[in-house]
Amino acid sequence: RSHPFVGRDKERSLLWATLREVVRRGAVRGVVIEAEPGYGASALGAWLCERAHEVGAATPVVLRPGGRATLAASERDRPIVLWADDAVHDPALVAAVDAALAEERSLFLLVTAHPGEVPERWLDDARIASVTLGPLVPDEQRALLASLLPLAPEAVDALVGATGGQPRFAVQLLTDLVSRGRLEPGPD
Repeated sequence: RSHPFVGRDKERSLLWATLREVVRRGAVRGVVIEAEPGYGASALGAWLCERAHEVGAATPVVLRPGGRATLAASERDRPIVLWADDAVHDPALVAAVDAALAEERSLFLLVTAHPGEVPERWLDDARIASVTLGPLVPDEQRALLASLLPLAPEAVDALVGATGGQPRFAVQLLTDLVSRGRLEPGPD
């Protein structure tokens, strides 16, 4: 089951403002999101691609290791969100990103990767902003858990403490507790 996107307001604002600039100027811009596994970099990428497609702002193209590494000719007529999700270890995908950056077109490059894995030339490119994600703050983690299941406040606090602000771990832990029958309905 999907759940609403919680938190990361500053990062989502940056992504959307960058996409608006790409659409308005017809230029290449980008954002690199570095995060430890489970902190939500890929969730942000999915959010941007879904939202850009929903409103017709851009065509999302996702590059992942083992996937295709070129833009089709039909994708050249409108802005593109080129999302390189954990693709920095695949030389063909790195080359595809380099080639896209060299083009004159409406392109939003979104790179999601673990810290320290992004090529320096991308980080040094003035057209590309860089963001490092940390854990969700406790209130955001509480909101995430509340969006998944109504829980007693003490259960929410225990899960927030156990997951340290890592959204994917919070979802996995809650899912595991439910599947193993470890949560009991409260009196409400």
